[in-house]
Amino acid sequence: MKTKRIFPIARGIMYVFFAFHYSLFTFHSFSQGIAINTTGAEADDTAILDISSTNQGILIPRVSLTDVAVYAPITGAPVVSLLVYSNTEPTGGGGTGFYYWNGTQWVQAIGPTGATGAAGATGATGVTGAAGSLNAWGLTGSTGTNTGTNFIGTTDNFSLGFRTNNIKRMIIDSMGNVGIGTSTLLGSIPLQIMGSSGNILDISSENTTSGAAGTGSNILFRHNNGSGPGNLGAIQALKENSTIGNNAGYMVFATAASGDIVREKVRIASNGNVGIGSTNPAAKLDIYQGNIKISSTGQSSGTWIDFARSDGISLFKINNAGGVDGDLVFSGDPGGGFVDRFTLQRTTGNIGIGTTSPNGKLNIVSSTLYNNVVGPLSVQSDNTTSYDVAIGIGADPSTHAAYIQSASYNNYSNRPLLFQPNGGNVGIGTTNPTAKLHVGGTAGVDGIKFPDGTLQTTAASGAINKSMFPRPSSLYNPYNNFGEITNSVNTTAHVYKFTLFSGIALNNITFKISTVTVGGTFKFGIYSEDGQTKIL
Repeated sequence: MKTKRIFPIARGIMYVFFAFHYSLFTFHSFSQGIAINTTGAEADDTAILDISSTNQGILIPRVSLTDVAVYAPITGAPVVSLLVYSNTEPTGGGGTGFYYWNGTQWVQAIGPTGATGAAGATGATGVTGAAGSLNAWGLTGSTGTNTGTNFIGTTDNFSLGFRTNNIKRMIIDSMGNVGIGTSTLLGSIPLQIMGSSGNILDISSENTTSGAAGTGSNILFRHNNGSGPGNLGAIQALKENSTIGNNAGYMVFATAASGDIVREKVRIASNGNVGIGSTNPAAKLDIYQGNIKISSTGQSSGTWIDFARSDGISLFKINNAGGVDGDLVFSGDPGGGFVDRFTLQRTTGNIGIGTTSPNGKLNIVSSTLYNNVVGPLSVQSDNTTSYDVAIGIGADPSTHAAYIQSASYNNYSNRPLLFQPNGGNVGIGTTNPTAKLHVGGTAGVDGIKFPDGTLQTTAASGAINKSMFPRPSSLYNPYNNFGEITNSVNTTAHVYKFTLFSGIALNNITFKISTVTVGGTFKFGIYSEDGQTKIL
């Protein structure tokens, strides 16, 4: 009977205890939300459930997740934002801790503290958990990281983008190519830098050389040569002098001919002069110890060098006319278009000045010709009528005689003036001169001066012919040797004399006068060597 009375008493005590316990909490329910607290404060207008306490917390359901990709052990339909605390380390997760379901997998919200990572600080930036693939990096830096396991990047094949002002500024694609100023990379280019008008790429280096000459910035180009990395070339921007505060600089383009050492090949000085093989270019283009080759891909257009004014108008050109097999042509623009001034033929070596078709080694023409002359050197006028002037200088291939020829329509045999190489005979109107001066026709003169000083100036017609007395190799009697003279009339001076060397006998020497005009006389005399003393 006592037992039955004690049970109702104990049950009453429990009712009193629970009634007292719940009296400590105040529940307020309004249309905006529900508040649970000990102060009786209403729920915040923005919260559907407002729980507050100064010495108590909320206990989230504890489960044992096995894999971040598996919704179990939670049952029912998956719900986005469901929050649990995993007592285990699920595969793909960052250890035990709070996880929420994002619709496809469990994402760790806050990682635990421990030896592998420092505890995250609570603040505006959130909480930094332990190092892991799903942990956040702090905005003020992270500690306890390991370069072998911790990184900023992706684990899939998508690109990593960087933004400022919510505008993509840089991208690293899945192949490691980097784009700056662009979100679309063009092919497999390791580094692509693009910008709008006015943007620049600034490469600089600071040194402690106090402005020493030869110091500055450098871009080095390298590659794998099969056995390891090697240098290919470099671009340098260096200080030209050692004057403090002076920014005069020069650029150097260097290449590696062999080995791993790059050496300067091209220099652009501060004054704009370019040196190829020269470190001190003295002209806009200074080439030292090297040749120049100019070529073009088109075989019909040819290659040229253009000399232009500062306003871009061309004044002179040097080009190979017709392309690969063309001649070398120098052209000038007098106004209205280029005109060929000088031509060097590739096949013959002929040079033409004023003509593109030189017919000799040097052919000078001022414009279009009517007549041509034969010879390696020819000079012609610019008269386009039949009265133009043309002179050619050449050599007879059979006799090796030199000649000067006037315009003759390419008549090779018409050579008015010819010089024989043997004996020095000169022919006028003949190709075979037999005397020092051989005129092939009538010669008109104003006077004739003889060796003794006598000058014949009387106007008359006639000719002088002579047969030379040969100089003997030994003393002999010039028997039957004779000379014949035909002279102009009305003269008192002797017209011919010959010399007999010492020891020659004057036997049977006959002087014949073929014709004597009325009034004329014939005189014969033997004079001394100086022509002043008459001997006979």
